[in-house]
Amino acid sequence: RVIYTAHGFHFYKGAPILNWCLFYPVEKWLSAYTDTLITINKEDYELAKKKFKKCKDIQYIPGIGVDENKFNVNMDESEKRKFKASLGIQETDFVLTCVARLDKNKNQGFLIDVTRELLKKYNNIHLLLVGPDELNGEYQKESEDVKDNIHFLGFREDIPKILKITNVSLSSSFREGLPVNILEAICAGIPVVATNCRGNRDLITNGENGYLIEINDKENFAKAIESIYLKKDNLMIEKNKQEASKYELTSILEKMKKIYNIL
Repeated sequence: RVIYTAHGFHFYKGAPILNWCLFYPVEKWLSAYTDTLITINKEDYELAKKKFKKCKDIQYIPGIGVDENKFNVNMDESEKRKFKASLGIQETDFVLTCVARLDKNKNQGFLIDVTRELLKKYNNIHLLLVGPDELNGEYQKESEDVKDNIHFLGFREDIPKILKITNVSLSSSFREGLPVNILEAICAGIPVVATNCRGNRDLITNGENGYLIEINDKENFAKAIESIYLKKDNLMIEKNKQEASKYELTSILEKMKKIYNIL
């Protein structure tokens, strides 16, 4: 039995024509030899149902699951203050965080531009870029003029602690499968501002648990962050806490077991 989990097709609405020419024919051809195709976002699921007629069984599961226990980190105000200080952040600073490798698809250069705009009005905003650098310092050079407010943290193993001091989680990607960084932000109860791309829109209901902004719309992306900055939106925090159960690891594993006929 052949079971294939697609973590985001390279062909999607708005993808370069080259992606459709290269990847789509291969995926369609091999789908005929696939017993079960598992997709992790709704756009891929609908596309597969429509295009891969020879595939025997197409399933949708919302992601790979997040262990909520991982985010049950207790930090009192004193601990938060010390942790912030270790990152070069003051107690009253407003923290934006993007957890993702630094590359062109994740589009962190856009977040640097957005932060630069916000700093014209609010000098206590800080952006944490967490993840390995695959661009050899390109973004660091781009942000030289705002280097005191943008922190490149590299690969970290203390993401739950970083999310504890985060006010807004950000995603500026051009495409996603079902982004783990947003899933983790939801489980941590943090409002999200993200680009309106595949994967992101599966997780964010605009105005309820965050905001979806069109790709590279710097003005409205900054306005969405500013809205949360001014409101300190507790409703979004509560909404994400409610949403978290949908993506909890044990729930996803149960679905996977049924597909694999383990149960």
